[in-house]
Amino acid sequence: MRQTAGEKDEESQEEEDEDEETMTGGEEDEEQEEEEVEPVLYDEKAVEWMMHQLCMYQTRTALISNPLAEKGYKLREIVPSPRGLLCAVSTEERRMDCRMYVEAEVGKKVVAPCKCKGTQKWISFSALNSERRKEAAKWKNCPTCQGPIDYALYEAYGGGAGKAVSAILNNSRATRVAIGVLATMVLWLLSPLLHVLIVRVLTSGVLWKNYHRLTFIVNLPLPLQIMGIRFLMTWTNDQLLLVESMVRQSLTDIESRILESRLPVTVEVREDGDEIAVPYRKP
Repeated sequence: MRQTAGEKDEESQEEEDEDEETMTGGEEDEEQEEEEVEPVLYDEKAVEWMMHQLCMYQTRTALISNPLAEKGYKLREIVPSPRGLLCAVSTEERRMDCRMYVEAEVGKKVVAPCKCKGTQKWISFSALNSERRKEAAKWKNCPTCQGPIDYALYEAYGGGAGKAVSAILNNSRATRVAIGVLATMVLWLLSPLLHVLIVRVLTSGVLWKNYHRLTFIVNLPLPLQIMGIRFLMTWTNDQLLLVESMVRQSLTDIESRILESRLPVTVEVREDGDEIAVPYRKP
């Protein structure tokens, strides 16, 4: 059947209406997208206040997390908890690794002071304490993993004698004061013998017969006298530093023996490498 002219006009009109609706719909979608893209402006003071409150909350939580955890109220930890004491003993059946000596001697205690693993995990306590006293700045943190080492954890088991020795070694001035006190006590005890020795030297015939040979020192030029005095002062200072080093080494050995004898064994390492926790008494 043929379409009449009126029907054709109606169809063309409908197509034009559909095209207009499509165009208007696209324009509306573009307007909506433009509205969504528009940036949202925030109040800078409000944002600054919120960030300040968040920092205060983090600080308060960090300060009270550990005290509350000790009383049984666990919070999400912001400040990392200490590793605790990890101490084992080297035996004939299970020779423990040592990062300093490959293997620790039988009967020696080894500790894990940092986060190192494998053969670097364990170190003989006496070796650790000796290296710490020789190079305090280097061994403040682990040279391998750079983790902090808590030496107070070991010093807590020293008792009165161990804490006294540790206090002297922790302060170089205290070490020198202790050396001065020790030297004064030795001189006081030996004062009768020194008095007799000095009197015998000053009244000896050998000294006065060779007195004229010693007077040339007084008649030396002033620059030579100054050089001689400086040389004598340098030599005396070197000898005092040597004595201080020897005393510190002796005190370090004493400290190592005291602490190692009192450190509790907290971990038992089996032959297959499994570690079993051992109950121990805290200081």
